[in-house]
Amino acid sequence: MERFLYSDDNKRYHTWNYYLRHRYGKKVCKIPLNAGFSCPNRDGTCGVGGCTYCSGLQSGDFGGDPACSIETQFAQMKAIFDQKWPGSCYIAYFQAGTNTYAPVNVLRKTFEPALALPGVVGLSVATRAHCLPKPV
Repeated sequence: MERFLYSDDNKRYHTWNYYLRHRYGKKVCKIPLNAGFSCPNRDGTCGVGGCTYCSGLQSGDFGGDPACSIETQFAQMKAIFDQKWPGSCYIAYFQAGTNTYAPVNVLRKTFEPALALPGVVGLSVATRAHCLPKPV
């Protein structure tokens, strides 16, 4: 069988995993985090109870405990990921809730420290399209 040029596992497309592995020289894992942000479909702004796509935990079922700091959540999840992929790089993944549903200064205080964590090479922010005002 002929190997596909842009894949390490012979997928017939250029995968995100392939790109990240070749960009950073090692496995890159998304570490799920929970900053405790709400959602306009939960707080009554647009609706209550959440939308069709979210679980009861605002799709943060695998994220950390929002009562813990982002640094603590990251360290706890990193320990789990390091068992499977030691020596990896990480993307801080704000998964639960609508992670742009706060004033910009609050977002900055949340995201900038996450980007400064050891081994973090990027940021992934789960949000809703209508929660991206110009200042964000």
